[in-house]
Amino acid sequence: MRFVKLVEADSSAATILRDAHIYEIADGRWARPGSIFLDDPFAETGLRAFFGAQCKNEPFPLADRYAQDKISSSRLAKFAKAVGAITEIRPVKITVDNHPQRDELKADYYQYGVRKTHTGIDEDYVLRGLKNALKEIDVEKAKVIWNTMSASPSNVLKARFRPNRQYNTRLKPSTLVHQLRTAKWVPQSDGQFTKPCDARADLLPSGFPYDVGKEWLAAVGFGTEAEKRTELAKKRKAIAAELGFEDEVALADARKFAGLAPDERLAFFEEIERRASLELPENEPRNPSRRADKVGELAATATERKTEMRTRSVSIGREDVKDEAGQYLRQQYTNGGELFCQVCKLPMPFRLDDGNAYFERVEFLPSLQKRYHQNYLALCPTDAAKFKFANGTDDMLLDLFCDLDGEELEVILAQNDETIYFTKTHLADLKKVIEVDRRSITSIPQADGET
Repeated sequence: MRFVKLVEADSSAATILRDAHIYEIADGRWARPGSIFLDDPFAETGLRAFFGAQCKNEPFPLADRYAQDKISSSRLAKFAKAVGAITEIRPVKITVDNHPQRDELKADYYQYGVRKTHTGIDEDYVLRGLKNALKEIDVEKAKVIWNTMSASPSNVLKARFRPNRQYNTRLKPSTLVHQLRTAKWVPQSDGQFTKPCDARADLLPSGFPYDVGKEWLAAVGFGTEAEKRTELAKKRKAIAAELGFEDEVALADARKFAGLAPDERLAFFEEIERRASLELPENEPRNPSRRADKVGELAATATERKTEMRTRSVSIGREDVKDEAGQYLRQQYTNGGELFCQVCKLPMPFRLDDGNAYFERVEFLPSLQKRYHQNYLALCPTDAAKFKFANGTDDMLLDLFCDLDGEELEVILAQNDETIYFTKTHLADLKKVIEVDRRSITSIPQADGET
């Protein structure tokens, strides 16, 4: 408070305090005014978000106790600014020694071995704390960067070097510009951060005023790639319209269709025509009142629901084998998170409430003597019904499979030629199972000397 009163009474006294350790920081140490920054509750600067609230590296936040002092926040803030505390970040001038294009800037100096004189120029610009801020960017940090660049003079956008006035000054984008160009720090309304070149002005969130005339926006290439994509999209749309398509998506779909085999395109059109020709049945009673009376009479005399206990034969162990088969088939026929049908080769049509794809485990060769989990197929409901009730090759499956040379078995299902796909692992497992099953038949003891 005595220091504050001193500076309030005589502003020139601030210079005496600038190099003195008069501020306590969060970990109990003391620091010079130039090593601390102000933020809430003393001033709304956003610097706490930019630099971080920890005391690991300079600049440091003030100790918490300052917020409870009797002196007002406004007086503390005014005093801190007077003695040199950081209340905003500004680009800092440095030499070009660490510039990304240092060798090009210093080409004359290196090539000719000239000496630097007082007429030389050696300047580059950086933003204090920017490197760390960009590592874990958020909207508040981005806002500080944006406002800082908007308020900075244009000279901070260039790095300049000449050894003396006999040589032309070489110019390159400053290190600050290089850093801002290559980092994903510009927020967009979808919550993502992007490089300035990929950003769009109309997607900037509130608090990021956009002025197309600002030199720094051009220096970091704001929106250049986004604009190219927009122009490219316009060209594609124009081309699509010229070819008679609604937009470029429709044109892309047409290209995909053109890439299909001729028989696949023909099948597609035939299916479209078939569906277009289909009509749902219409069945209306000629005498609704009379029909309602008749239906009512029949409903009144309908058979009651009754249940009775009946014995039935149960295949012992089948459910256990089917459970094991389910795990086996999921492992064999899942790819990219999708479980595929072995007949139509498409992902299963729907998922159960637990998130797993529904499929039917259908026994492939019922003629085998024992039950094997490898002797099951993973089929969608439609192909499972075809295999069980409309299988034109049912009696020949074992012979066809044993003669199979490849991974797809040709079968006739619902009067159509189809194939059943087997993974190489499933194929090898099932052939071994058949071999073992056949040996088990020959090893069974026969009665009355039969072989």
